[in-house]
Amino acid sequence: MAIFDSVRGGYRIFVGDLGPRVGKMELEKEFSRFGPITDVWIARSVGCTCCVGLRSLQKGVTLITKSDQI
Repeated sequence: MAIFDSVRGGYRIFVGDLGPRVGKMELEKEFSRFGPITDVWIARSVGCTCCVGLRSLQKGVTLITKSDQI
C-alpha cells in the first residue's frame, strides 16, 4: 500500500521481511530504480521492516507490483 506523505512530498511504501543485515544504502540502491527516493526508514525492533519514500505514486505502484512477485 502507498500512503501519501505531505511532509516529505511523496508516497511511503511499506516493505517487510527484510534480512537482518540489510542497510539503508542497499535499500536506496535497490529502490532508486523506481524513481527518486525521499526517505528510507528501517525498524529493527519489530522484525526487519522499512518504509521507502518515493516521489511518484505511479512508481510506487510499479514497485509494489514487482516486489509482490518476488
